[in-house]
Amino acid sequence: MNICLNEYIIGSNSTLNKDVKNFGKQHMFDDGEGCWNSDNGSPQSIVVGFKERVIVEGIELSFQGGFVGTPMIVQSFENGEWKDCEKFYMDDSNAKQSVKFKEKVECEKLRIVFEASTDLFGRVTIYNLKFIGSKIN
Repeated sequence: MNICLNEYIIGSNSTLNKDVKNFGKQHMFDDGEGCWNSDNGSPQSIVVGFKERVIVEGIELSFQGGFVGTPMIVQSFENGEWKDCEKFYMDDSNAKQSVKFKEKVECEKLRIVFEASTDLFGRVTIYNLKFIGSKIN
């Protein structure tokens, strides 16, 4: 059974103008009330640490059109290093986008790397981020 994995902690490599209150990572989970904005430059990344080992099967996210991170590389942290899992090319759109992994990823940590952006300055803006998968019992 696929569930939305919502028990995790998150970090990002930057926040627009270091304004965490208005553009911080917490806004990726407030159902569109706010958003995470990265600062200028590429690549940008998000690191997710789950509270326990999980199986991740996919990701749902909504960008702001014009500030879309693409390509998007999903990496898992195994044996002390980041390992590439899959690479996705995202649409430059405000619409919710879903990506399903070819192979399920069993992990405690994931990193999403946006190698570039549709924005000329390399900024990425995300309104919603969810992980689809299951807990390991």
